[in-house]
Amino acid sequence: MTGEAPRSSTISTVNNDVIESKPQGSSITEKYRYKRKDQSFLKTHKIGTWNKEWSSPDCKQKTHQFDNTKNDRMISIRLQGRPTNLTIIQIYAPTTEAEESIIEDFYMELQQLLDDVPKKDTILIIGDWNAKVGEIEVPGIAGKFGLGKRNEAGDRLIEFCQDNHMVITNTCFQQPKRRLYTWTTPNGQHRNQIDYILCNRRWKSSITSIKTRPGADCGTDHELLLASFRIKLKHHHKSTQTTKPDLQNIPYKYKVAVKNRFNALNLIDKEPEELWQEIRDIINDETKRNIPTIQKKKKNNWISSSTLEIAKKRREVKSNGNRQAFTKLNVEFQRAARKDKEKQIMQECEKVEEYNRKDLDNYEPEPDILENEVTFAMETLASGKAPGHDGIPIECFKTIKEDTVK
Repeated sequence: MTGEAPRSSTISTVNNDVIESKPQGSSITEKYRYKRKDQSFLKTHKIGTWNKEWSSPDCKQKTHQFDNTKNDRMISIRLQGRPTNLTIIQIYAPTTEAEESIIEDFYMELQQLLDDVPKKDTILIIGDWNAKVGEIEVPGIAGKFGLGKRNEAGDRLIEFCQDNHMVITNTCFQQPKRRLYTWTTPNGQHRNQIDYILCNRRWKSSITSIKTRPGADCGTDHELLLASFRIKLKHHHKSTQTTKPDLQNIPYKYKVAVKNRFNALNLIDKEPEELWQEIRDIINDETKRNIPTIQKKKKNNWISSSTLEIAKKRREVKSNGNRQAFTKLNVEFQRAARKDKEKQIMQECEKVEEYNRKDLDNYEPEPDILENEVTFAMETLASGKAPGHDGIPIECFKTIKEDTVK
């Protein structure tokens, strides 16, 4: 997906596995965002590539090399796959008004990034090229289903593809013109095709379809560009535990079962560490056996409900063709989203400051621990917290604290 502004409302309504963002405006995603500023550019460009976490829950594990940021105009990820790995490079090319030196620097740095990709990889280069390739066919590089007339920037892109054996896949599939244009001028009078997905020639047949989705709400003057691509990502076995013990309703039989097994322990001829391992195993076994489980709740998104409501209104006015109202709501949504993000960051900073004030690293040697101190500590521990390395929830300890302390 190429576009300039927050995507959260569209991500939740469009069924796609890999989505990429082009510059200008804030990027809001379920999982990942990358932003970088380079002093060689007068303007900061925001780019990113990420996956929908609900459609590909283990995509992060399949990522061999995620953050390979060349500069603020290009970024790449590498996914493990079969028969080859998949490298995706996302770019934002300079506009036609940019100085020639900036354009040359862009293509030189892109070439350097491309040269670092293993030769056997399947390669996709996606993004806003700010170039018009047109509808004239170039054998092995551009098909005859482009849009408009080629400009000088389009010639430069064709030259780049020739040097690197790349195919401009947008131009290889016949679609209605409304499914070809990717950008609309600010006055709404002209529509151009300037966003492209490039693929190395060897793997061109892996792309089965590519078209735009003009109705998708991207909060931008660019259109959503979708490609269907056939590749089998390497399978990673991952535990997908979706339940947890219901620690608010621990049954009495749990306490009885643990106590009976504790009574059978040999407390005399055991080393402390060996004894602790047996105690830990008993508690974990009886927790799984006697405590019912409940479904885990998903963490709340940092985007507020009021901001999501603005996104919903923005989507509605776009579908109605109200461009003026859409622009106004888009600005309002970006402002609200930034405020939500800043609020989340401030909350995280306050947590860090709170822990820093506790001066956790400075401590003095303590005397031997007394039994009543252990009892007091267990009674005062807060419930509902994550367990430690032993995996035992504090609620389980509290239920059997008399036997555990002894």
